[in-house]
Amino acid sequence: MKNDTEKKVFRKSLAILLATACVGLSLYPAQAATAKKVEITYWTHEEPINQTFENILIKEFEAKNPTIKINYLPVSEGDIITKLATSLAAGGGPDVVNLIRRAMPQLASKGLLSSVDFTQIESVYGAKFAGAKKGQAKFNSLYESKIQKAYVWEGKQVGIPHEVTAYAMYGNKEMLAKGGFNKLPETWDELISMCSAVNAANPGAETLVLPLNISSQLYLVFDQMVRAAGSSPMSQDGKKPNLDSPEVVKVLTLWRDLIKKHKCIDPNLGPAAGMVAEEVFTDKKAAIFQTAGAWYVKTMKDGYPDLYKNYTVGNLPKFKATDKPTGGAIFSYGLLVPQASKHKDAAWRFATYLAAQGQRSFDTVGVWYGDKATFTSAATQKSENWSVFRDSINNGVFLPTVVGYIQWITLVRGMVESVILGNVAPEQAVKDAQIAAIKLLYS
Repeated sequence: MKNDTEKKVFRKSLAILLATACVGLSLYPAQAATAKKVEITYWTHEEPINQTFENILIKEFEAKNPTIKINYLPVSEGDIITKLATSLAAGGGPDVVNLIRRAMPQLASKGLLSSVDFTQIESVYGAKFAGAKKGQAKFNSLYESKIQKAYVWEGKQVGIPHEVTAYAMYGNKEMLAKGGFNKLPETWDELISMCSAVNAANPGAETLVLPLNISSQLYLVFDQMVRAAGSSPMSQDGKKPNLDSPEVVKVLTLWRDLIKKHKCIDPNLGPAAGMVAEEVFTDKKAAIFQTAGAWYVKTMKDGYPDLYKNYTVGNLPKFKATDKPTGGAIFSYGLLVPQASKHKDAAWRFATYLAAQGQRSFDTVGVWYGDKATFTSAATQKSENWSVFRDSINNGVFLPTVVGYIQWITLVRGMVESVILGNVAPEQAVKDAQIAAIKLLYS
């Protein structure tokens, strides 16, 4: 039993402690009260197989972060860029958006994107990466340099790589075998030599389908073909067009001859407006196409089992057998947080969590998130034909960082179609396109 003096001291000490606590409560009400729940909106492009997987990830994230609620909104691929631009202009829009990289430069150039919050790395990878400096070092270690730097704008990391791929060449073994061939061509000359027999053996079908009507796919194929010829249609920084080069003339001449001279491609078979080239392949109207990456294996396996049993895949064609492979034009999506977001910390935390699920994504839906760990893992190496996709990415380059990318690829599409569907000579087409490109970039 304490004596009276001890009791008085105890009461005085308790009063001081209570007073201090009250001051603390008034100074730090957020810490004293239950943390307030925030809701963030996440936009992504529509892709049913991805949405099923991401819904699982969202539930996991919310369970680990009970103060954050995710409002998930898939938007059609054709509408998401326009919808985002309209929403941001009005002061709204999502807190996180999974957006194709070609739209990033235009948003970043207008100051509409926030920089990656590296302090959120700790929430996924542990306390030893606490703080912005250690977080950034960890972030950089997750990706090869060309992957990480694809989302840098004026020295700032404005996005996290997501859904990274490069095209390869797919073939239907059954259709090729009917024409007397048991493997894909390695060069364009080899492909041309196959066309007559493959076409004759598969009435109502074509040997090769290349993209028409969709500027983004057409440009990806065009860019790779020009690089395979030894040049590039645009400098990597997106500031110097090179459409009047001999290599571009060579590619346009080849593409024209594939249609008009060698009959390897029949534009009447598609793809029609609103279609993509792989749909022609899926419908067995083409024996070869080259506008899909590793993810297409999963698509065939789940949705087209007969096609899956008969597919083969190889590197994109070279101009000469002795040429080094150029790989595909790397294209990707990225997780971005607009400056307009009122919950950037929660948004970047969520984006960091999504990006960390690379191996699970690849194993589940066949989509690579751009991380080194998944790219080199034993599980990935054992996946179907991974060496082909690996080489296409390793040897490939990202598309140029053009601020007016939509206008740029639309211009290129017009040039290509004036030759392959019209009667403009390649030499004239490139001159006209180069003049238009300079006006686009510098006017």
